[in-house]
Amino acid sequence: MPPLPAPPGTARLRSMQRRYPDRTLRPNGLTWRIRDSGGNGTPLLLFPGGLGNADIYYNQMLDLTPDIRCICVDYPDTDFDVTADSLAALLDALALDRACMLGSSLAGYCLQVFGARHPERVDAMILANSFYNSTELSAHPLFDRSLLESVSGEELKTDWLNRLEMREADELREVQITILREGQTGELLRRRLLAAATAPEAPIILHGLFPLFIIDCADDPLLPAATRNALAERYPDAPRFTLPSGGHYPSVTQSHVYNRVILKAVPHGLA
Repeated sequence: MPPLPAPPGTARLRSMQRRYPDRTLRPNGLTWRIRDSGGNGTPLLLFPGGLGNADIYYNQMLDLTPDIRCICVDYPDTDFDVTADSLAALLDALALDRACMLGSSLAGYCLQVFGARHPERVDAMILANSFYNSTELSAHPLFDRSLLESVSGEELKTDWLNRLEMREADELREVQITILREGQTGELLRRRLLAAATAPEAPIILHGLFPLFIIDCADDPLLPAATRNALAERYPDAPRFTLPSGGHYPSVTQSHVYNRVILKAVPHGLA
């Protein structure tokens, strides 16, 4: 009997992985893993949240090129300030003076640190399903600090995979299982979630340094309305695009709408 075909989401993920092989760069001695669509489009760096890796942006990598040069980025596991300074060195390694950037969840927090420290390197920034401190987030059972500090990484990864396996089958579930199994160690998952659970207040990005946009979802199961509204209130001049549905991963669950928002925020077209 021939093998069953891969679910559509997984098939697109595999297509993206084949088309754009990953490579590792080590600016400032820290390890960054990227996939780069290349070309002459507007550079857009895409950073993932705590679960999985940057391959979660497979839809954007496949659908936004060639007008946008998509670079999905896995960032190092280190202090937020150190990561921000190393990101500036990564841009140097990519021969980019400036770039547009999108960060989801924890990565949106990290980009606020970068934008405050290196605003001259940013053309535009999108904070997606994100936050600026851990006040409400730390109350969520999945971000229980005492658990995250006591459990082993492999135990945590096994628990997350079991949670995903129990969910109703859909594109997001299949892709998350694949990426978590193959692309993230348990210890990195633990440290990412712990970083989100204990994040202090991020430095504020001063008004007018570069265009800033916010994407969030009304049905986000991880970020309560208070957290989402607090981020929007912090940046009152930033256009806010609230999707009525999409959960915490609209780059997958509402990719066509998500991509339209990106195209509104990012100046695009072939250089």
